[in-house]
Amino acid sequence: DGGSRGGSAARSKREVAKVLHDLAILRADGVIGGFADLRSWVNALGRLGGFSRDVSLQLCEAMTRCLSEPRPAGSAPTTADLQQGFLRMGGVKQAMHALALRVTDADAVAACAGLLAAAVQKAPHAAEIVAAGGADLKLLLRAIERHASASPKVALAGCSLISHLCSFTPYATNEIVPARAKAPPASP
Repeated sequence: DGGSRGGSAARSKREVAKVLHDLAILRADGVIGGFADLRSWVNALGRLGGFSRDVSLQLCEAMTRCLSEPRPAGSAPTTADLQQGFLRMGGVKQAMHALALRVTDADAVAACAGLLAAAVQKAPHAAEIVAAGGADLKLLLRAIERHASASPKVALAGCSLISHLCSFTPYATNEIVPARAKAPPASP
């Protein structure tokens, strides 16, 4: 009936306002978040991402900050733990769903690409899962291609994601390893 739909819309509107308020407080306090926050944000993105562009963007920003900010040595959880948790919580799926809802919005494309870049940074297992995404990854790359020329944020987030998907993680070696990106010799 119409009454329950109206109540549901009002409830969703209140929840959107609460999430935006909570994120603003956390950002102002400099809180980067842990497992409980990450779980809450992934679930909120799935529930509310279609209702509000601002919620989608701010949740992606908060999760990006959580996954990419340096953490003090010896503290728990580590960045690697949070990245693995993000994967297990279905964060990649929710980020791709948020992207699919707003594929024509350059800011949303940049936010989703930045979030996935943070999720795969120095995490080969995560990179493998994202790279195996098939149609989802293809949608993301097409969205990046569509907006990169007009939006520096999309270009930067796309380059960051691709570089993290394609890079080797640091490894211990006694050998001198040449740089991977050497310029070809100049032609005479």
